[in-house]
Amino acid sequence: MATRALNTAQKVRSTIPPHASTPPPVRPTTHINHIVCFGLGNLTHPRTRHSLGHVIVDSFLDRLGLGIWKKSANLKSMIAEGSLPLPDHVDAASGHFDSVKLTLVKNIPPMNLAGQSLQPFLRQNPINRSTLYFFLYDHLDAEEGKIQIRRGGSCGGQKGMKSCLGVLGKHDKETYQIRVGIGKPSSTDFTASYVLSRCTAPQLSYFRPDGEGTISIWNSILEAAYPSPGSDKIVSVGKKKEDMLQASAAKKLRKEAKAQKDAERRKAREAEATGESYSGSEGEQLMDRSKS
Repeated sequence: MATRALNTAQKVRSTIPPHASTPPPVRPTTHINHIVCFGLGNLTHPRTRHSLGHVIVDSFLDRLGLGIWKKSANLKSMIAEGSLPLPDHVDAASGHFDSVKLTLVKNIPPMNLAGQSLQPFLRQNPINRSTLYFFLYDHLDAEEGKIQIRRGGSCGGQKGMKSCLGVLGKHDKETYQIRVGIGKPSSTDFTASYVLSRCTAPQLSYFRPDGEGTISIWNSILEAAYPSPGSDKIVSVGKKKEDMLQASAAKKLRKEAKAQKDAERRKAREAEATGESYSGSEGEQLMDRSKS
């Protein structure tokens, strides 16, 4: 009986393929076969802080060997195109493509009118499940060199991106924004001259073709388009909801504290006029709480 059971067990084991307990990971599929990197800047002010979007796509051009820029009068853009192999960890959903079309774009109209460049380009390259757009631009409200990548959202005060959002309309949530921090000048009076001044040597080095910033942004683009197994797509790196709620509560507390302090000052003046003494501290306590 024992011998028969042993023989049966051996037969069962022989039918199990090697490594059956650890099957190979399933390769995710993708529909994306066209990536558009739209760098915002001013062709009349190259290599300036306000043209960092142009600086970065220039570095992409050299790093990826896409040749030279070609001027398209109809599209009001400078265009460079090429193809790259599909990342190893993904399969084409249709199985009909094994490479990715990459289009780099620089706007020809001034920064504030960048939408005039995007509009004709979008007519020829509409946003759909197989085409993914990335907009690269400078950002005053982030420290120099800080890179923020988010899907959709506001322009963050950047007028070139604002112009593009006016063209994108409801499709903005289907695109990515890559903000590159340039820091702020010492006074808002100097903002215009600050953004139009040349990039510093460290900035240009950081975003040269083999620079750390260029490589980081390109890797983030690939990860957003083709997430690695087990990872999530890149989302907004702005404030978390909890942080925003906390900031809102603190703002409300500061407002209440100010109103209380004003009321206490009025009572103090009235007490002084009548010769009475008055000491209020509730407003100060609220102010202390709003700072914590």
